Amino acid sequence: YRDKKEEGIWLAKDPISRMHKNLIKMGILTKEKGKRIENEVKAEIDEAIEFAQKSPSPKPEDVFKDVFA
Repeated sequence: YRDKKEEGIWLAKDPISRMHKNLIKMGILTKEKGKRIENEVKAEIDEAIEFAQKSPSPKPEDVFKDVFA
């Protein structure tokens, strides 16, 4: 559990947000291009979630299949 104050502190340190801001400051990325990238990534994640939810659950005997330790 984290309170809102602690959450805000860590969000301010988020490396993705910081890099995004730095790229805009440096003129490498525009806000519009950054938003397009964000929307594309969100769409890709939504597709992956939908695929996973529609896929059948694995069988118990397959739990350790292809697991190497």
